[in-house]
Amino acid sequence: MKFSARNTSISRTPFGFAFHPYLKTPGDQSPALRITAKTVLLVDSERLLPLEEATVEGTEFDFRTSRKANLEFLDHAFSDFDWDLEGKTFAQISGATGKRVSVTWDHILPWIQIHRPNRPELQGALVVEPMTSPPDAFNSGRDVRVLEANEIFESKIQINCS
Repeated sequence: MKFSARNTSISRTPFGFAFHPYLKTPGDQSPALRITAKTVLLVDSERLLPLEEATVEGTEFDFRTSRKANLEFLDHAFSDFDWDLEGKTFAQISGATGKRVSVTWDHILPWIQIHRPNRPELQGALVVEPMTSPPDAFNSGRDVRVLEANEIFESKIQINCS
């Protein structure tokens, strides 16, 4: 999928983009997750307000090796990815049946939000949301893009099932 946005105004404007798919492997209630992120944005669990960035190493947020994403609370942004030579990285959800869903995106999206919905009809699903900037970016200024007049933003995201 290719996404694009154009600033049609005559002045610069702040801009943020996120793609928000809910993904699930068939018949699996507790999928494994793999992302190459080395940093997690810790948040307040009540209001999801960003607190601080931390390394994932040695924490429950370290998904650099595939493991179950069944944390009690998971609604966090991750960054600092391993990018391949084409400037892409990925997130992969895998189920007990061997089925996999992979999301691949380009370096123009240096953040990803991972959320495990806490609703019975979405049990086993994960939200895998590549983003230009972290939550609350318009207040913090962190990684906010600015589009010049008539500038076009473009990004490519690919979802594969196997």
